[in-house]
Formats: sequence, C-alpha cells, structure tokens
Amino acid sequence: MDLDIDCLREAKVENVERLAHALGVKLPEHKRHDRRAYNRELIRVVMQGIRRDAERSRGRRFFGRS
Repeated sequence: MDLDIDCLREAKVENVERLAHALGVKLPEHKRHDRRAYNRELIRVVMQGIRRDAERSRGRRFFGRS
C-alpha cells in the first residue's frame, strides 16, 4: 500500500502517531501553543520513516536474491 503526504494530512493524528510507533519513529515534542506545527512535524517524520522502511525493504529484496 502506498501512502502519500495527502493521506497522512487527512488521517487522524492518533492514527499517524500509531503509524510512527510501528515504523519506530520518534514522535516530535508536543507544541501546545501550535497544534498545526506538531501535526506538520509528525507527518514529516512519518514520511521519512516510510521512505527509510521502503529503502530497507528494497535492499533486502536485492541482496536476498541468489
């Protein structure tokens, strides 16, 4: 399944946080004065985690072949 940034923007924050935990991504600090800043940072780190996970997956497929 491909996730893009628009999907993450539409998702509930709680679900994006769950995805971050599943990817092993450290959650950003909560910024109580600006919730939108937290959401943007959260989406940014999750997208980085998704990209990192995809790169690792591609590497395993490449090196796993005989």
